[in-house]
Amino acid sequence: MQEVKQQQLKIKIDLPVGTNKTSKFSADDYLSDLEKQGSQIYISKEKIPWIRTENISMTRFPNFNFEIPSQSELDEIVSLKNIFLASYVIEPKENFPANSVIYICSKNQYSPTKLSSSLQRNIRRAKKDLTIRQVNYDEFMTNGIQAYCDTRNRVGLNDGTEFHFQNKFSRFNEFKTYKIWGAFFDGKLIAYALVNEMECWAELSIYSLTNYLKQHPNDYLVFFILNHYLVERQFEFLNYGLSSIQLNSNKDGLHQFKVKFLFYPIPVHRIFYIRKNFKFLKNNFIKKSLRLVVKLNPQNRWLKKLEGVLELLN
Repeated sequence: MQEVKQQQLKIKIDLPVGTNKTSKFSADDYLSDLEKQGSQIYISKEKIPWIRTENISMTRFPNFNFEIPSQSELDEIVSLKNIFLASYVIEPKENFPANSVIYICSKNQYSPTKLSSSLQRNIRRAKKDLTIRQVNYDEFMTNGIQAYCDTRNRVGLNDGTEFHFQNKFSRFNEFKTYKIWGAFFDGKLIAYALVNEMECWAELSIYSLTNYLKQHPNDYLVFFILNHYLVERQFEFLNYGLSSIQLNSNKDGLHQFKVKFLFYPIPVHRIFYIRKNFKFLKNNFIKKSLRLVVKLNPQNRWLKKLEGVLELLN
C-alpha cells in the first residue's frame, strides 16, 4: 500500500491527523485489510486514497479530507473501469453551499460533565442494568444479527436481513483496526459499537435491539466509547460519519442523538462528480421518474441512495 498523504481538519476545530499517534494501527493498515478482502482501493497520482463503494463509485478517504481535488484527479478516478462517480466533500463556499454535515467530537471539546442532566440520568440507569465489554468475532457473528436487522429496519431500509449481515461481516475478523464493544443485559448482547481506530482518531457505528431500547444501550455505549477513546486513551477525535444523502430518512433523529453527545455537526459541501458521458442523468425527467420508483419501493436502500446522488450531481 502506497503512503497516504495526511490531511488536516481545519473547519471549526483544528484536528491534526497523523500526530500523537495513539493507535498501533495506521490508515494504511485499514486500507490494506480492505484490499485483501476484495475491495478496490485506488491511490491517485496525487497520493490520495479512494475506496470503491456501491459498485459504480469511488469515495475519497478519509471523509474529513476537505481539500478540493484537481480536475485531473477527478477524471483519473471516473476513468477507472466500471466507475462512473467520484464522491468527496469540501469546505462550503459561496458557490458550494453546505448540503451535508460530518459529525466530529474531539478530546478538547468533550467532557462527561457537559452532557445534559437527562442524558446523564439515562446513563446512570443503564450502568445499573448493563455491562459493556469487548466482543470476539464468533460471539458477534452468532449473537449480533438481530441488532443489525433491527437498526437497519428502524431507519426504513430493506437490507436488515441475515443475508446482508453475513455478506457485510463474514470476513470482519480480518480487520486489525476494528474493535467490537458490546452492551449486555442479563447476559444477552443487546447492542454493540463497531469502532475503527487508526492513528489518533477512530470512527464508530452503533447497532441495537429495538425491544431493549428502554434500557438505553445506545446512550451507554456512546458514553463508554467517548470516555474510553477521548479521555482514557487520548485519541484526538471520534468520527460519527456524514449525514445521509437520502431525501427521506431518519437523519433528524440521528442528528439529535449525535449532537447530544457533543459531536459537532461540521457543515460540508458533498459532491458527486460523474463521468462526462453520464451527464444525462442530471435530467429533471430522470430525477422525477426515480422519485416515483422510490415511492413504490420506499425501503430500497440502493434506490434511495441513487435518488440522493442525482440531487447532488456535479
